[in-house]
Amino acid sequence: MKRQFLCWKAALIAFFLLAVGLGIVLGSSDGIRVPHTGDFGEYTCRECHDTYPLNLTGGTITVTGIPTQYALGDTYRLTVQVSRSGSSRWGFQVTSRIATGVDEGRQAGVFTSIDTKTQAYQWSSGYYLGAQVIEQTTLGSLAGQTEGVWSFDWTAPTSDVGEIRFSAVGLAANNDASWTGDYVYSTTITSRYSPTSALPISALFAHMAIGGGYKTTFLLQNTGTTPLNGNLILTRNDGAALNARLVTGSIDNIGSSVPASIPPGGIQVITASAPNTSDPTSSGWARVESAGGVLSGVATFQYEPAGKLQAAAGVLAADTTEFATIPLDDDDAAARYTGYAVANTSGEQITVRAVLVPESGVSGSRITLTPITLAARTQKAVFVIQDSSTPRRFRGSLVLMGQDARKFAVVALVQNQGLLTAIPVVPAKASGID
Repeated sequence: MKRQFLCWKAALIAFFLLAVGLGIVLGSSDGIRVPHTGDFGEYTCRECHDTYPLNLTGGTITVTGIPTQYALGDTYRLTVQVSRSGSSRWGFQVTSRIATGVDEGRQAGVFTSIDTKTQAYQWSSGYYLGAQVIEQTTLGSLAGQTEGVWSFDWTAPTSDVGEIRFSAVGLAANNDASWTGDYVYSTTITSRYSPTSALPISALFAHMAIGGGYKTTFLLQNTGTTPLNGNLILTRNDGAALNARLVTGSIDNIGSSVPASIPPGGIQVITASAPNTSDPTSSGWARVESAGGVLSGVATFQYEPAGKLQAAAGVLAADTTEFATIPLDDDDAAARYTGYAVANTSGEQITVRAVLVPESGVSGSRITLTPITLAARTQKAVFVIQDSSTPRRFRGSLVLMGQDARKFAVVALVQNQGLLTAIPVVPAKASGID
């Protein structure tokens, strides 16, 4: 059955609204609510904006951040970009639906807006029952801007639904408040369930950074007698997926995970950088989930603004721990500071207590710092001196303790007059410190 009732020409819109009562303002800067991506037998925005052919040369729509393989229940930050020279108002729409099988076309995952430029809408009747779209708001139509860019979150299903197809349409309009003279672009991207998402964590890196001049290189090594297969997975400090340009071997993709496949005695080098050179700094943590082999590795983050290396530091992969002791020799006057990053790799909130122990040891006066509370899969990176209880000059150690025997991952570095050096973290504490 043709679904021509979904988009009428401008002359019939008023009649449509009165007769059907759905309240859908088609062609509106505030979106149209109904799936119009051109996929699964539906129309595109060109049903109304029909001056030019679909996907006319000179413009593009891209969607970055969609995982090649989705992990059950994980959240990914997606970005849509619509471009065409001369256009000055913008719109988009994205859906995520099961690609094949008896549930073909059914909703897969959940979209969530992160700002006032986008809105998610669940279609509640008819052919599109249960389908969700995310699209621009009036503010998000970006009148007068030279391109349309929007970001939002997508949370993967909590069960394996097979292949998911993301369908996207973009409108590059001339901002003349009519249906004419506008360009429409569409694209589809697929994502498949990753069975390795249920594999055990074989390596943890409690800190990494990309963007704002930073990139992180992972060197993974298999010292076992069997092949190692799995994924390197990046997570932002707020617990969502961290999208990066991931380069390894013949792979050069944008996403939050990349396959790790290492033969016995072999290595794999994976470089993570910002998707765009103008992106600000984003930090977080990383893990490898794999089977087979014996994995070790190092993550080296480099600061090289304008392509010139200014600082670099490498941190070894480490296990989670209930206790951690970090040596300190901080001096504000000398611009020497110790920083550390704590990552909660679990699915539950944890609290990590922090205590400064002087160089005289447990017999000296200890200083209790503000506890660190971390939601599931989140991370925090700080300098010790940022806590108001820390002296401007302190020599001793920082002891971190997971409350209620909870475990965490941690790395530490010293910044000395702008240069970075990784320092050891001992996964233990002296007796008598609590």
